[in-house]
Amino acid sequence: MNEKLYRAIEDFITQRMDDLGADAPAYVAETITEVGCCAKKLEETLMESQFSLWRELEDALSRQTGEEMRYYYRAGFHDAVRFLLGWNDRT
Repeated sequence: MNEKLYRAIEDFITQRMDDLGADAPAYVAETITEVGCCAKKLEETLMESQFSLWRELEDALSRQTGEEMRYYYRAGFHDAVRFLLGWNDRT
C-alpha cells in the first residue's frame, strides 16, 4: 500500500473515532474531573450505612461509561472497516 493511501486511511479512521468521542475534547475531561470532585465531596458527607449504596452507584456508573465507550469504539471501527471494504466499489 502506498504511503499516501495509508495516510488517507489513517486520517479517516482517526477522524471517525474522534467524531464518536474516542478522543475526548477538553470540556469532557474537565467534566470528568468535576464529577470526581463532586463525588469526593458527597462521599465525605455519607454515613457509614450509606457507603454500600454509594459503591453500587459508582460501580453502575463505571459500567455505564465502559459500555458507552465500547459502543463508540466499535461503531467507529465498524465504519472504518465498511469504508475500507467498499474502497474498490468507488473506482
